[in-house]
Amino acid sequence: MGAAFSRNEFPVEGRTVVITGGSSGMGLAVGRKLAEMGANVAIVARTQDKLTRAVKHIQSRRESLKSPCKAALRALSDNLSQEMNLYAAAYPHEPPIRVHTIFPAGILGESFDAENRMKCDLTTMLENVDGGQTAEVVAAKSIRGLEDGQELVTTEFLAYMVKRGMLGGSVRGGVVRVLWDWMVASLMGLVMVFVRDDMDRKTRAWGRKNGPSGMKAHHKQA
Repeated sequence: MGAAFSRNEFPVEGRTVVITGGSSGMGLAVGRKLAEMGANVAIVARTQDKLTRAVKHIQSRRESLKSPCKAALRALSDNLSQEMNLYAAAYPHEPPIRVHTIFPAGILGESFDAENRMKCDLTTMLENVDGGQTAEVVAAKSIRGLEDGQELVTTEFLAYMVKRGMLGGSVRGGVVRVLWDWMVASLMGLVMVFVRDDMDRKTRAWGRKNGPSGMKAHHKQA
């Protein structure tokens, strides 16, 4: 909502984009999408064969079309965004640096499967409501949020609602979006009472059954 009232805040055509972890998952999907939009994409990866395949994959699209915690990340994003304003004012002739943070859902793929094998059982249970999203969906929604000028970008409904329950001072992409977020946050203040109570009850029940480690009696193997 609000995209119709604002210009594209994330133009990439002709620009160079460097993506770490760009050989698979979200990084690869973002690289492919940005290549379609005309960006010059450079990817960084640890495995040569994956890197080679990823380059071919991204080039084909270009030729055809042109857990620190999330709260800490959000605070860091907000602080850096404000600090960049100082440098933009001090160096008005230099391109401004803008800070955006994306909070994706679980991204389906090899990394997601590996994470689930190592993840705390309690966390797995609480995250069952998040079925995960494909890398392509996450990439498309992330770029759309950047184009709208959002500093904090979510890719699925639950994270979208939770973000709007925490207004803060993050740039939200226009007055219309701010008013919408304020209305949703008013509702979420009530909804989160029940959501938090449900999660607390599940956590206490888990502790009574499995103890304080957050793991079931039989530990997962990494």
